[in-house]
Amino acid sequence: MARDQVRLVRGPLLYPYAAVKTLFRFVPPEVTIDHDEGRFEGPVMLALFANGSRFGGGMRIAPGASLEDGLLDMVLVPKVSRLRLLGTLPRVYSGSHVRSRSVSIRKIRSATLSSPSPVTVWADGEPVLEADGAPITLTTMPGALLVAAQPEVQG
Repeated sequence: MARDQVRLVRGPLLYPYAAVKTLFRFVPPEVTIDHDEGRFEGPVMLALFANGSRFGGGMRIAPGASLEDGLLDMVLVPKVSRLRLLGTLPRVYSGSHVRSRSVSIRKIRSATLSSPSPVTVWADGEPVLEADGAPITLTTMPGALLVAAQPEVQG
């Protein structure tokens, strides 16, 4: 989508606008995902691994995700009709999309994704890797990030 068109859309409408524009030219890639609970094979509209519950302007993509449980929430949407996906998209803001038959969510510790076709890996809204047939492994590392903060000032 042209950057000029995106600049015309601002605020909470930006993400749905971009999703709808992308949807009509998107070709679901064939993937294999090996994870703690088994394997998924087939074309996917979305394969997402979340540590937190929200992203992209408040979308509750993985409403049960916790930064403290040491797990990733794997959100999978296999190939479905574009019409069905359009019907599910608005429900992502409330988190009610998880009740859709088209959406599968599992809590996992690790997963390996592979695809015969190039797949772009995004992190925090930015493309970080173009996987060209090489497997990608995601693993949680509980307690790996230490955060330092000043103690609260008591009055």
